[in-house]
Amino acid sequence: MSEGLKAKIAELSQQYRSRLPQQFSQIVDIFQKLQERWNSYGNHELVSRLHVMKGSGGTFGLPQISDAATDLLQILQQEVSDAASFASAQVKLQQAMKQLERAIALSTAQVAPDNSVPTATTSEKAALIDRVLLLEDSDSHGYVLQTNLSEFGFAVDWVKTFKEAEQYLATQTPVIAIIDLNLPDGSRQQVFELVNGLHRRGSKAVIMTSENNFEVRMQAVRHQAAAFFNKPPKINELVAKIRHLLDMENARPYRILMVDDQQPVLSYYQALLEQDGFEFRGVMHPADLLTALDAYNPDLFILDYHLPDYNGAELAKLLRQIPEYEAVPILFMTAEQSALIKDDLVELGSDDVIPKNISSDSLLAQLNARVRRGRQLRQLMKQDSLTRLHNHGYIQELAQQLFVMAGRKQQSCSLIMLDIDEFKSVNDRFGHAVGDRVIVSLSQLLQQRLRKSDAIGRYGGEEFLVLMPDTEPAAALQVMQQILTQFGQIAFSEAKQMFSVTFSAGVAGSNDFGSAQAALDAADKTLYLAKTTGRNRVLLAEKPKAQP
Repeated sequence: MSEGLKAKIAELSQQYRSRLPQQFSQIVDIFQKLQERWNSYGNHELVSRLHVMKGSGGTFGLPQISDAATDLLQILQQEVSDAASFASAQVKLQQAMKQLERAIALSTAQVAPDNSVPTATTSEKAALIDRVLLLEDSDSHGYVLQTNLSEFGFAVDWVKTFKEAEQYLATQTPVIAIIDLNLPDGSRQQVFELVNGLHRRGSKAVIMTSENNFEVRMQAVRHQAAAFFNKPPKINELVAKIRHLLDMENARPYRILMVDDQQPVLSYYQALLEQDGFEFRGVMHPADLLTALDAYNPDLFILDYHLPDYNGAELAKLLRQIPEYEAVPILFMTAEQSALIKDDLVELGSDDVIPKNISSDSLLAQLNARVRRGRQLRQLMKQDSLTRLHNHGYIQELAQQLFVMAGRKQQSCSLIMLDIDEFKSVNDRFGHAVGDRVIVSLSQLLQQRLRKSDAIGRYGGEEFLVLMPDTEPAAALQVMQQILTQFGQIAFSEAKQMFSVTFSAGVAGSNDFGSAQAALDAADKTLYLAKTTGRNRVLLAEKPKAQP
């Protein structure tokens, strides 16, 4: 945790402590009025305020306050149901009130305990560089791997000996290292120790070897190898693994929306989560929830269970009735430890119930894991199973949305239809499995070379649709021509044969056509023209002729 975040959380904690006497005074005032004349509304108000204190005490690392508030709550909830039972519980209630008063006095007088603000790790990881280290002594294998990975957009540093690798790693740490297990100047044990050292420095090490047996694989696991490939690795599988290791399918920032009726709690979590790279939006009033959702598209909801006028369970039901949020994870945050509450909330469609006194590290780990799984689940619902791109239906839907948005913003967007050339001959010569590898490789290249804002879908078979917002057709044409050149330079291999593949494409601009479907039809016709005039080319759709 950075010094800045420590200072921010300490400031929020101090602000919370300074307000505790006033909050306790309000609790005392309600308690005294109930002593004068008990009523169910006042009792409910007292219970609500104690719930708030119990939860916020856990958030700010004050267990003595949470415990004292819990004792009071248990008496009120288990022994008080009317004026008579309230009167008979007076001795217990007054003792619990004094205990809470002492806890607040102690908390406002002392410095926040160390465990309320996690300390930074004692040893910082070595700074990573955004490059791939390739350790391969074979000239032919090394050249093909470096060339292919470079075409996919990875910056590759190729070294051929163990000694060169040690010299390289003495000054820098790559995000990915692809390492041949059998080297002329390094023993197998030395290579495994190198892999283990890379893991400790935060790098992901991928082992390559012609061997494939249990013992070698187990040694790779025990030395923290991130992946294992038999030589020569298939380029689409290697690229897919690198993208997975770099978490490129789940680009941050992750967006969190939290509902809690206490501003100090929202401020605390905003400081904590934004420091870890999350985007955060807090909502104090549940009635503002729908407005807060506009254009935010959260990856995860955190809902306080106890809220005035509404409760978290009702908000979860509301969210689950909105199609866009049916699969978005929901976490409840509560000071309650009841297993019944947890079972009820999970049955509602929430993903978990977490305590308000959860440690910062545990919370961040939960959020990162759940957001990733949630994104993967939602992606699967609109994903092509082979390429993991958008499927036919969803990319068409996106095309309609993009066309409308371009018109509203008075911008030009480009739609590109592309198709792999002579794909049938690839299937006939090498089989459909190899054809699938070619399709996947093109999908990976498109993902690597296009912007995050661009959308890519598998339109059918070996045909793709690319959507490029805020892009003139001439610019889109230039980008696709560059990608065509890169794709044609990728070397595929099967049964000791090397081959390359090209594609053809047609580009249409939104400003030239009256609807998304008209633009799609124009791009498709232009793709056909590119096929019939020689293939391996990208053409620009002609503007429709003005009607006389």
